[in-house]
Amino acid sequence: MAKERDDKLQGPLPQLNDQLYHGRLEGEAEAVRHDKQKKAQKLSGQDLLMSYRRHVDRNLVNGFSRKLYAGFWIRLWAFLVDLIFVGALQAILLACVLTFLPDAYLVQWPLVKYLAWQLVLVVYFSLASYLLNGQTLGKALFKLQVVKADQYRLNFGTCFVREGLGKLILSNLPILGLFVVVTPKRQNFMDFFTDTNVVALDQFRFLYEENRI
Repeated sequence: MAKERDDKLQGPLPQLNDQLYHGRLEGEAEAVRHDKQKKAQKLSGQDLLMSYRRHVDRNLVNGFSRKLYAGFWIRLWAFLVDLIFVGALQAILLACVLTFLPDAYLVQWPLVKYLAWQLVLVVYFSLASYLLNGQTLGKALFKLQVVKADQYRLNFGTCFVREGLGKLILSNLPILGLFVVVTPKRQNFMDFFTDTNVVALDQFRFLYEENRI
């Protein structure tokens, strides 16, 4: 009985060792990883981040934080693209205002232009970030996205404070943009108030595919 019991206990071991010897278990695991990567390749950068963003806080990714988060120059280019759209919207708004503005107020036209610019700036960045979940047209073009640890979808309050008020302050004090250069996770001055980061989606995809995060 004791020998039979020992045989039953040892029975699966040779089969398991045989599978390990022939690499079947490793092959199955590799097939699963390959299938996972194929599915990830079909996703856009934003969809990939939404699906696997829980990995952002892992130690592996934290070790590559300077690569994961968008740098100064790419964010500057995205901002300049957004300013083109802001300028176009401002021109439309001013054309409408000019139609109904009495001639007596034309002497205050520079002030009207300035106020229209500030208004469009706040509305554009707030709404675009809210509707596109952390992206503006410029950020989408350069594959950047604002993320917040406790919000898988940014609420309007976060978008208004970080993007609307943040860009309003930045347009008047552009020197504050240099915060991105000196902070560990490339955060700007408003990121500290809203606990947000700007992720480079291409870098997130690279970390996901190469390091299997």
